[in-house]
Order: sequence, then structure tokens, then C-alpha cells
Amino acid sequence: GAILTVNGQTVDLVNNTYTFSEVMDNCILSIIDKAGNENTVTINFETKEIAEAPINSHLNWNYSLDDINKKIQLKSYKGTERDVTVYGSYEVDGKIYNSVIDNGENLFYNSTAETIKFNDTVDTSNLTNTSSMFFRCKNLVNIDFGNNFDTSNVTNMGSMFSKCESLLTLDLSNFNTSKVVSIGMTHMFSDCKSLTNLNLTSFNTSNVNNMEAMFSHCESLTNLNLTSFNTSNVVSMINMFGNCKKLVDVNLDSFNTMNVTSMNGMFSSCESLTTIDLSTFNTSNVSDMYYMFNFCTSLTNLNLTSFDTNKVTDMQYMFYACFNINNIYASNDKWNISDSCKTNNMFGACGVSEVTYV
Repeated sequence: GAILTVNGQTVDLVNNTYTFSEVMDNCILSIIDKAGNENTVTINFETKEIAEAPINSHLNWNYSLDDINKKIQLKSYKGTERDVTVYGSYEVDGKIYNSVIDNGENLFYNSTAETIKFNDTVDTSNLTNTSSMFFRCKNLVNIDFGNNFDTSNVTNMGSMFSKCESLLTLDLSNFNTSKVVSIGMTHMFSDCKSLTNLNLTSFNTSNVNNMEAMFSHCESLTNLNLTSFNTSNVVSMINMFGNCKKLVDVNLDSFNTMNVTSMNGMFSSCESLTTIDLSTFNTSNVSDMYYMFNFCTSLTNLNLTSFDTNKVTDMQYMFYACFNINNIYASNDKWNISDSCKTNNMFGACGVSEVTYV
């Protein structure tokens, strides 16, 4: 029989089976017959790129294609999978496209997914908007952002996780929020009713000016440490912690409220708060304190000696249904209520009927 060599090495085809374990550009086969004649054949190998995503996975998305740069822009998820993975590449009509997300607004709006995972190969380097990204994902229990989810250019995170009622945990330790501005954090976590813990120590909020309802109806949160928050540009804290019914401790030591104009419903229905330190609060520009502490049914004492109320025009229901409160302390120099200020039911169903000046 003939002798077969592959790249100079003799191959025994009778007693052994050989496979190529490495991809090579080419392979030279040399065949020598009984007469000693040698024939060589060069075999060229062509490697085929394989998509990261399973076949036809792109059909779960609304997308656009960039054929020049071989990119698939993921716009919104329309699939019905229980466990969703956002892959780094997809095959469309026999071509491979690398995944890009530049605009995450409404990306998973109203999805029925229970888990969502972003592979590290997804390009989010130009992502600028994540508002309502997971809005009303009522079945969503877990989100895995991986290690390369890039938020460094995001300016708007408003309602990003709003109404994710089943979400249990959130790891946002890699989030860069330094460019989030304006209304960029309004309603961000509102109605995350199952969320028990939230670590936001990585958050840079120096450019944010509106935190309205940021944590409202986070009914399972027991504590919040916001010492990393810079609120010097914030003008609205309306309903910021409203209906955080299990919140026992909230650290606001770093809060600069000098530019805040509205604290309407800020702590409304925080039924488990027994104490709250507001000694750093500057309320000199606040005009609206409507419903601010109403239904804080576990509060026994409230020290508001730092509060300047000269510009406040609405204090209606401010302490309404604070059943167990014994004392509300205020500064004789700063606590001034004008004749035009609305005070309807300010102390309605409250443990006290007036403040104690100190």
C-alpha cells in the first residue's frame, strides 16, 4: 500500500484514526506509492466564524444591521423566553454581526422574562440612555450585567427598574453614573416592591437635579445608605422615599438640600421609621412640604431644628396620621409659617398638635 505523511510525519491509516485538533491555514499531504513515487497535495482550510448566539436568536429582537461594520444594533426585546441572554454576536442570513446597544430606552419594556444576562462581549461603550430599560418587567427576579456593561456615557436612567415588582437583588457596583443629569434618576427604582437591599455606594449623583420618586414604593427595603450621594444640584425630592413601608434606617448625612424646592411626600407612609436624622437639611428654598411625613406611624420624636420654613407655602397633611409622635422640635428662629401658607390637616390625627420650639 501507499505511505501517507502529513507535514512530514508518517500516518498509519490502518491502525489509527487521526483528527486535526488545531486549525491550520493549510496542510501538505505526501503520498508515496510502492514504486517510491511521491505525490503531494496541499489542502487549504477556511475557518468559519460562529455566532455566540444560538441560531435564529436574532428573531427575538427588533434590530438594525450595519453591514459595513458587521454590527447588529439591538433596539428592543420581543421574545418570550423565561431566561434571556443578550449575546455578543448573532447570525443573520448567514452573516455574523457583533452586538451593540447604543440606546437602551425601553429595551425590555413589559417583558415577561424572569432572568436577564448580558454577556461581556456586548458592546455598550456608546450607551447613552437606559431610561425605562426594564420598565414593568413584573416577573423579573435577577439581572446579571456582567463585568463590561458600560454606563459611563449614560445621561438618563429615569424609571430604569421601575415596576420590577419581583426583583430581589441588584448588583450595580460597576455602574458609572457620573454623566447622569437632569431628570436622570426620577422613578429609577420605584415600585421595586420585592427589593430588600440596594448598594449604591458607586453612584456619582453630582449632576442630577431631580430625584422625584426615586425609591417610592420600595416596600421591602429595610435600610438605605446614601452617604455617597451628592445632592447639591437636586431641586426636587418629591415622594423620594414615599411608601417605603419597611424602611427602618436611611442615612442622609451627605445630603445637601440647599437647592431643593419641593419635599412633597418625601417620607410619606414610611411606616417603620422610628427615627430620622435631618440635622444636615437646609430647607431655605423649599416651598412645598405637603404630605412630607404623613403616615410615619412609628415616629416618636422628630427634630426639625435645622428646618427653615420662611419660603414654604404648603404644609397640608405634613404630619397627618403620625399617631405615635410625642415631640416635633423646631427652631424659634427658622420655623416661620406665613399667613398665606396652607396648613389644612397639618397635624390631623397626629400625636401632637403643634411643634415644640427650642
